[in-house]
Amino acid sequence: MEATQNSLPEIAIREYRLDDSLQIKECLLVLQDFVHLLEPKIVATGSKVFDSYFEYLINEINKKDGKIFVVESRNAIVGFVGLFVTQEEWESEKSLYISDLVVLEKYRGLGLGTKLLEYVEDYAKQQGAKFIKIGALEKNHGALDLYRKMGFADYLVVLLKTL
Repeated sequence: MEATQNSLPEIAIREYRLDDSLQIKECLLVLQDFVHLLEPKIVATGSKVFDSYFEYLINEINKKDGKIFVVESRNAIVGFVGLFVTQEEWESEKSLYISDLVVLEKYRGLGLGTKLLEYVEDYAKQQGAKFIKIGALEKNHGALDLYRKMGFADYLVVLLKTL
């Protein structure tokens, strides 16, 4: 059954646990396949990279004082956000970098991405971070619209030239 604003069961946002790994990988598969559709010549499909990317994500989070927060409905993970602490050499303050944010397709449009970002903002303030950074593909208009609606502004633009 597809979730709607009226039928969405109670949700909870909580910290990742080891037994969440399989469901997080499933979310990464969905995310990777979505960005592959936006940039098929550059981005690999989820099935090719979700195991190795999950390992990379966990390693980055462990090295950089990061966290994964999941959004859960009826004991199933329907989205998550991964983040870690960063402070580039040229930056005067530490910040949190959101490396991944995904909500499963049938739960999109219900405000769960907004709830995850609000949760991260509260967490960032508790940690003493002065900024939150997040990236998105230029073609991912839905994500960019959400981020800007939540108060994010353009900071760094990465340009790509195909050879």
